[in-house]
Amino acid sequence: MVRRVHGLAQVADINQLTDEAAKERAQRIALAIGSELIKFNRRAESIEQLLEIADKAVK
Repeated sequence: MVRRVHGLAQVADINQLTDEAAKERAQRIALAIGSELIKFNRRAESIEQLLEIADKAVK
């Protein structure tokens, strides 16, 4: 997720957004999710835990 915003793995789904506010929001959400996943470090026991991380990032 972090590499989607920073680094060589940038992808079109975020970079092709033409609305700058939407693009910035998408980047912030991707970074928030990526940071939490790094901290979580493969300790997920259910998809619900991952969905909670994504839900918190969107709010």
